[in-house]
Amino acid sequence: KIERAQELAERTQVKLKPDEEGLIAYIHYPQRKKWEFVSISFDITVPNESSLVATTTNGNMTADSLNGNVKIRTTNGNVKMDQILADHIRAHATNGNVTLNHVSGILNVTTINGTVQVALAPQADPAANVNISTNNGSITIDLPDNCSDGVDAGTANGIVNTSDQITISGDISTNSVKGTIGGGDGNLLLRSANGSININ
Repeated sequence: KIERAQELAERTQVKLKPDEEGLIAYIHYPQRKKWEFVSISFDITVPNESSLVATTTNGNMTADSLNGNVKIRTTNGNVKMDQILADHIRAHATNGNVTLNHVSGILNVTTINGTVQVALAPQADPAANVNISTNNGSITIDLPDNCSDGVDAGTANGIVNTSDQITISGDISTNSVKGTIGGGDGNLLLRSANGSININ
């Protein structure tokens, strides 16, 4: 088994080709039996100020410690970001969870089947602009203490929860909240078809 695994690894080809937008990785897998699998991971190091655009079909995507704009998309896999202080962050997963920790900037986060967890950095703009949606999964967002946002949160099948530390003025029901936190200068748009929404 070890010899066969080594043979498959040696016959797997990875080619990196630059294009006008960056670097594209092409992978050629060897012929193999139905029960044999080949998995490849990339660990890429770039300067902290770099922007990142990354796309994969099957696999998890992780980015951390960047100050440039980030756009990550995966079809089958999870997306995780940590310590991203950017102007704009985009994250999409078709089948997978999205977790953003200690982030700032305009956020656009979507997943079809998965949960979304977002924690804004303490130094994030109090007037955050956040758009999060999922069809099947819950949404949890942790806001900085000085948050000042308009809130539009709704779920078809679930409930909207707010922590005791947050005061929202406006229309509040079990599955919908429309109102403001603080001065209401930013915008939080949170949508789930099947799942609860937690605002902390």
